[in-house]
Amino acid sequence: MNRHLSFFVLVLFLLASISCDQSFDPRVASEPLPIIYSVLATDRSQQFVRIYTQYDSSAFVPGSEAIEIPITDALVTLNDGANTIVLSDTLLTRPPDPRYQTPIHAYVASGLAPEFGGRYTLQVQSSTVGFATSVVTIPEHPIMYLTNDQILDYPHDHKSEERATVLVYLQPGAKAYILRLIVRYEILGQNGWEQQRHEIPVSFYHIPRKYEEAIYGQLTRLTVAASILQSYSNEAYRMVLSDVATQTNPSKLVFHSVVLQFVQFDEHLYNYYSIASGFQDRYSLRLDHATYSNISGGTGLFGAYAVDSLEHALPYDFVYNRR
Repeated sequence: MNRHLSFFVLVLFLLASISCDQSFDPRVASEPLPIIYSVLATDRSQQFVRIYTQYDSSAFVPGSEAIEIPITDALVTLNDGANTIVLSDTLLTRPPDPRYQTPIHAYVASGLAPEFGGRYTLQVQSSTVGFATSVVTIPEHPIMYLTNDQILDYPHDHKSEERATVLVYLQPGAKAYILRLIVRYEILGQNGWEQQRHEIPVSFYHIPRKYEEAIYGQLTRLTVAASILQSYSNEAYRMVLSDVATQTNPSKLVFHSVVLQFVQFDEHLYNYYSIASGFQDRYSLRLDHATYSNISGGTGLFGAYAVDSLEHALPYDFVYNRR
């Protein structure tokens, strides 16, 4: 009896072993899925949409090849509530890349500068990957002021600890911002006057302050505050001016203006950024957050940013000019 029981148990074990013999293979075939990326921007008149599908992982070993499968049969439109623009497909020259060698396939809308506060609907229709859509709202215009600007005109007439102040009143639509104060100047080179720019540091990592330890404008999440106050020391300002004058000597040099640049990120662009880069550690990857996407019928990102600027002209006889 025990022998029959043992034989029966052995048969069950063999059957279980056969039925469970399913080795793991990460290369699983899947249905085509549109992967869409587009970021609308107010500081350019061309808007781009990239549409790809994931490669068939049952046919390729991930990492063994540089694989991109663009969707080239799509009808791509942008609608602002009153007008619908059909995007045209194009090939863009890819920046030098050791991995990908082919041009970038994209859909482009020429002559389109999104309006502040505008609401835009992206639609993608393709026989390959079906229908996908998303909506984005451009942040509204802020109200910006630059005070104590006499420091910018005559930096050596003021103490190093005196500060020029930036005040920004926000309107609805933004979830994060970058604020920069930038010096614009021209250098006379072999091919004529060349326009250059340099950002003024917000602060420094240590005291005494060193130019190589400067901290510049960073992406900052907005809270409930309706205004932003940021100040720049005359010491940091003079440090930038002195460095530019030294590095360009003896070429002719003309400082034209100081520009306040304010960049607003919409909700979707910031959410995507915070997943990809918000950990602030370039050497690790967060695995405890899901990938962010606001594409219905696909995956990817449809976001927007808005750029505003306020320019303060410097005097003709600015102390650092070499005319």
